[in-house]
Amino acid sequence: SLARALGAEVVIAVDLNNDKLGRYFRAAQSDAGEPPRNAWMQSLQQGLGALWPRTAGKGNGDAAASLAEPTPPLPSLMDVIADSLHVMQVRITRSRMAGDPPDAVVAPRLAHLGLLDFHRGEEAIAAGRAAAEEVLPLLRQRGLGDPPAPGAGTGTGHPA
Repeated sequence: SLARALGAEVVIAVDLNNDKLGRYFRAAQSDAGEPPRNAWMQSLQQGLGALWPRTAGKGNGDAAASLAEPTPPLPSLMDVIADSLHVMQVRITRSRMAGDPPDAVVAPRLAHLGLLDFHRGEEAIAAGRAAAEEVLPLLRQRGLGDPPAPGAGTGTGHPA
């Protein structure tokens, strides 16, 4: 890998797509705790969502009745495009990790976050922090994982 070629002794991979595939087949999570979206984000998502209808009539001519029936949410056009990119990214990631396995993998659970969920950044950061903490015991076994002492480095990864 490039990291090893540049002299890295330990390589930690971060897999952001580990649980993205198949998310529409899992139970939907509640959005009750979701922070409010910015007005421009809502407008953008509504405009993009209008490109692909989420429900369709059952062929009986009564579209209003079919919309009233509870149906699982279908992915929007943007969701389908994003998921096709996720499939590609997952395949590339798996191939690269099989050819040059990292020493540790941090894999946060992010399937509940969408392509345009920038307003949920704190939630993504918390998921990343939790996933990194799961890997800490493995890193500590190898003598890594403890943060450097204040002032021990320049922030570039090289000693001062």
